[in-house]
Amino acid sequence: MYKRIFIVYQSAFIAIFAVLALIGATQQGPNLTWNMFLALTALDFALLSKVTQNRILRWGAWLLWLLFFPNTFYMVTDLIHMHWVGDVLYNRANQKLFFGFVFAIFFGVLCGVESWRLVRSHFSWKLWQEIFATSILSFLSSLAITVGRYPRLNSWDVFTRPRLVLQTFLDIFSWEYIIFVLGFAALQGMCLFLLADDWIKSRK
Repeated sequence: MYKRIFIVYQSAFIAIFAVLALIGATQQGPNLTWNMFLALTALDFALLSKVTQNRILRWGAWLLWLLFFPNTFYMVTDLIHMHWVGDVLYNRANQKLFFGFVFAIFFGVLCGVESWRLVRSHFSWKLWQEIFATSILSFLSSLAITVGRYPRLNSWDVFTRPRLVLQTFLDIFSWEYIIFVLGFAALQGMCLFLLADDWIKSRK
């Protein structure tokens, strides 16, 4: 099953990249390809945690998954670059860009949802534990997305500039960012709880 998930998502990444290149979306706006790659990396670490038998490697995969997970829902913020969306219904060139953006953004979100489904399948949680864990993950990820969108820090800055990352996280606890942080936390919580539905289907 895990091999199938790996192949499907890698194939989807290649297909969407090809579409983005074909419509010229790789030449303007945000680097959607790079953002998709970072989102896919989170999923790959989640898959690694499922297939490895080494406990140390599994813990390492979990930590790296947590580090890269915010990149999945971060792609939703690429909506701000769709300044041309006003006439998308009547402009064929903008329609192509629109669907390119939407496919890329949905890919990122789906990587996040699937990666969470894989990670939480390691545990046998009750419903309240599922809600609690999802809420904590969503809030932490929302903080990271805020840091990535405003001060423009990256996942690897945790290793290269740890003091700056810590200070930046402390700085975003302000009214200036409250709507963005809570909004993204709620959005992620809704998607993860409703779509990563092991708690409904008892899937493993």
